[in-house]
Amino acid sequence: MQKLFLLLILPPCGLLTVLGGLQVMHSHTERLVALSVSQTFQPILRALPRQLPETGTVTRQDVGDLKQIMDGVVGLDSGLNAVSLFNLAGERVFSLRDPLLHSGLPDLKGVRVSPTDSIAPALAESLELGSDETIIQSALAGHTHLTFFPEPTLLRPPKTVLWTVPILRADRVIGALAFSMNVGGLWKEVSGVLDRLLLIIGASFVVIMSSSYFVIVHRRRRRQKAERRLLFLEEHDAMTGLANRNSYLKDLEESIDLAEARNRRIGVMHINVDHFGDFNATFGREIGDALICTIALHLRRTLQREDRLFRIGGGEFAAVVESQSSKDDLRALAEIVINTIGSISRILGQRIRCTASVAVAIAPEQGHNSENLTGALHLALERARGKGRSSLSFYEPKMDMESRRRKQLEQDLRSAITRQELMVLYQPQFDLLQGQVIGMEALLRWNHPSRARVGPGEFIPIAEESRLIIEIGEWVLTRACQDALEWPEPVRVAVNLSPSHFDGQNVALMIADVLDQTGLPPQRLEVEITENLLISNTRAIVDTLTNLSAMGVRIAMDDFGVGYSSLATLSRFKFHKIKIDQSFTNLIGRRTETETIVQFIVSLGKSLGVDVLAEGVENRFQIDKLVALGCSKMQGYSLGTPKPQTDVMSRLQGERYRIAPYGHAFEMRTLA
Repeated sequence: MQKLFLLLILPPCGLLTVLGGLQVMHSHTERLVALSVSQTFQPILRALPRQLPETGTVTRQDVGDLKQIMDGVVGLDSGLNAVSLFNLAGERVFSLRDPLLHSGLPDLKGVRVSPTDSIAPALAESLELGSDETIIQSALAGHTHLTFFPEPTLLRPPKTVLWTVPILRADRVIGALAFSMNVGGLWKEVSGVLDRLLLIIGASFVVIMSSSYFVIVHRRRRRQKAERRLLFLEEHDAMTGLANRNSYLKDLEESIDLAEARNRRIGVMHINVDHFGDFNATFGREIGDALICTIALHLRRTLQREDRLFRIGGGEFAAVVESQSSKDDLRALAEIVINTIGSISRILGQRIRCTASVAVAIAPEQGHNSENLTGALHLALERARGKGRSSLSFYEPKMDMESRRRKQLEQDLRSAITRQELMVLYQPQFDLLQGQVIGMEALLRWNHPSRARVGPGEFIPIAEESRLIIEIGEWVLTRACQDALEWPEPVRVAVNLSPSHFDGQNVALMIADVLDQTGLPPQRLEVEITENLLISNTRAIVDTLTNLSAMGVRIAMDDFGVGYSSLATLSRFKFHKIKIDQSFTNLIGRRTETETIVQFIVSLGKSLGVDVLAEGVENRFQIDKLVALGCSKMQGYSLGTPKPQTDVMSRLQGERYRIAPYGHAFEMRTLA
């Protein structure tokens, strides 16, 4: 429409502009020619002694006196072609035309004066200009006047110009002189220059208008392209080109309605890249983005043509599966998806490990609208994540009950501290070669009034999600420092800190306040963190840990070996202790590769001057193997179970935690 409007409006505008330019050029031509004629007549005007000495009107006796005037006029190279003299009565005294004008004036005393000649016919006869009494009357009124004949128009230029000059005597008009010049050539010369100028202006106008047209069209196309891009981005992911969450919810709603109308079932999957945030922070956004694009490509190839794929979050995809509807078929497809993503091992030349968890629901039986179905998938995905990497979970109705239970637990947890339902237990850490307790790890437990004891694996994630962990963590730290004051030196207390404590919190100041309030020496406090903490915002975390270390607080890395970059983490900060994750301890004796890894960690710790402690020691075989591998510091149920403060004190004061050094009649007497 806009292009059609421009095509319709530009030609008339161009024509009007050209006509207007012609009119302007015509006006300027007339002015320039008039100016040129005036400049030609100026010497004539200066040569005329228009003040005659006698009084009265011009008579034949005055003609002789005018001869000298006319001789001077004719002597000028003025381009005149005719001259006429009129008296005050409008009578023509004489007139001369070319060639007489340029051959000199005759004896004017012989010129006949006809008093009956009217001014207009005389002018017409002598100058061949036609009748125009107004011109002569203007001169007789005392005004110099310049007029073109015929009157110039756009299509008809003038041929002659008439210039009338009054003759004065004693400041009184007594007659008039009329001069005639041919201006056709001058007019053509001036108008030719102006026409060329008009042509240039017209061409410039055409160029400008054409440029404006193309600029307008270009801008319009750019705007349309931008609008199309915005419309695309409203419903698509910019990086992968897949439809986004908004499109997914619309598509899901329509698919559920259509399935109900046709009495069919459809499968819906949520595919979540495990720990994608940690992966992104470890390898960088470039590799993270490349991974997402690679996964999207693999998923497109895995799904059928009638299935639809969406990207609904950072590392989360959704698929509406219409090619499969049975639970067994959907399970098989989900396992293919998990294996496909797990097969990705290299991105942009970087070796990686990538896994994904999948949640599956069937519509419409498990959700009659998009809101209900996505809620069911969210619960199923939480279940899958809880199982660990590369897990699959189908939605089950009982998950709703579990969700409500979690919400109720969160409400109960908010008041657990004030009700004194939380308690701290302590598990001993031994150095078997020294035969002594070197520390106690503080472990949190919850004695729920109606649910008995709630395990930390159940309520700690709830506390993390609700950020209650910050308040609870500070309470545990304070209680542990108070209890540790009663233990004999140099037994330390180890307290786990959540990543939430480092998220916008001044944890170093908080720990310093607790130590100041309780009076515990900083050297007897050991803070345990996981390596995942150092993946995000590394600089700020390292600065905080450095401040704690400068205070004298020991820093231990918990669950070493299960993250993305354990070795890289060791290079970022000088830890005081490494705790080998219990998953390695449990595999000792089952897999030789595990023993090699443990031996490597122990050697690495010795090279770095870092203590190494093994967690989860459950039997004598593991103890012997660990000691043989060079790890003598251990913690586990085979050496000591978590106990409350009263039991810990009795054991520290008695014989229960006193053992002979390993190799000297060592006995497992602490299991109780």
